[in-house]
Parts: sequence; C-alpha cells; structure tokens
Amino acid sequence: MKKFRLNAGFTLVELLIVVLIVGILARLAYPNYLNATLKSGRADAKVALGEVAQRLQRCFTTGNKFNPSTTGACTIYDSIKSSASGFTSSEGFYVIKEAQANDVSATSFIITAAPVSTKRQSKDTKCAKLTLTHTGVRAAYDSGGTDTTSECW
Repeated sequence: MKKFRLNAGFTLVELLIVVLIVGILARLAYPNYLNATLKSGRADAKVALGEVAQRLQRCFTTGNKFNPSTTGACTIYDSIKSSASGFTSSEGFYVIKEAQANDVSATSFIITAAPVSTKRQSKDTKCAKLTLTHTGVRAAYDSGGTDTTSECW
C-alpha cells in the first residue's frame, strides 16, 4: 500500500505575502476612514448651528431682537454669548458661540461652531470653524483662517 502525504497548511512565504497585502490595503484605507469620520462629525456642527439659529429666530419673534437685555428672556442667547460657556452640540463634538463679542446684535447674528479640544473633531484642521449668519450665509475656515466653505458645507 502506498501512503499519501497531504500537504496541509501554508508556507511561510505565502503567509508573508498575505500579511504584506493586508498591510498595504490597511495603509490605503485608514486615511480614508479617518477623513470619512471627520466629515460625518461636521454634520453635528451643522445641526447644532441650525438649532441655535432657529432658537435665536424664536427669540427675535417674541422679543423683537436677537439679544434681549433681560437675562433669561432668551436662554439660548444667554448660553452662546462670548462670556458664557457655549451651547454644546448633541454629539458633544462642537461648542456653538457668538464668533466675537457683540456678534449677536438686536437685528443680526453670526454664530460659530468650534470643535471641543478633547474630541476627535479637534483633528479636523480643514474645517476648524463653521459659521452661520441670521441671513443663512454659511462659511467655514481651516485652522489657518483660509476660507474652506465649498469643502466643508
């Protein structure tokens, strides 16, 4: 009787080739994954900016100005003015505030979404700041201050 020997398993070269291919694929896919997660995180800022803008519009409707002088008359204004801590987005990636002191006036506003420094969106240097005005004008700026609106909105 003849004995048959089965060659079961893989050689070391075959395993190294597989590991090399997986490594190359991971190297190509990981940066795209990071970009996709940062891009999806921007949606949190857009939603929060819209929510704050809508609440400011309600304040304008009831009090005829975006920045009432009485504390508590417009709670969203109280939380976003420059001296306050800001309005945190629902996912916690962004803080919404007036861009500079007095950017919320009686008849207009400019609000800004800035990433929370301890969250993943702080690595989004391409869209480091998103803004929205009372007329609906949207803008975005990178960490150097260059306008990146077309890429971020």
